Amino acid sequence: MLTERDPMNRLEAGLECPADRDALAEALLDFCRSRAARCALFAVGREGIRGVAGRGRGFDTEILRKICVSPGASTVFDAALRSRDFYFGVVPPLPGNRDLYTVLGGRMPAMALVLPIQVKERTAALLYLDDDERPMTRPDISLMRRVTAKAGLALEILMLRHKLREM
Repeated sequence: MLTERDPMNRLEAGLECPADRDALAEALLDFCRSRAARCALFAVGREGIRGVAGRGRGFDTEILRKICVSPGASTVFDAALRSRDFYFGVVPPLPGNRDLYTVLGGRMPAMALVLPIQVKERTAALLYLDDDERPMTRPDISLMRRVTAKAGLALEILMLRHKLREM
């Protein structure tokens, strides 16, 4: 019998010891699948915001991995990056957003949720969710913050394991 806690249990199991960043992304996207029509994980680096993995119309991982958004390109990611907190709201029709969503299937969503994933004091990734052309209902922000905190710890462990192997 499935309980309300089962999705979180599956997420935690997937984040406990992921083999790599792709396994971590898979666990996150599996969790988000029941919360949004489309979801994606983006890595944040000096050179920009890069797609890692995604689900939903236009959000195929193969397409997302070709995306690199320059920092400060006036996209839906900017508010979450600046504030280091979630962004939930309408996707503004800025040129950067239009360019981004042209690559992601051509249509801008009505609303989006973007959550930063922190590793130590740095935003290392962004978790993105939308309901395609339908407006999103207000998400459980405290739950999603817990999800991104867990993802941040799992990502940090992955990075530390990688460093250990290089020594």
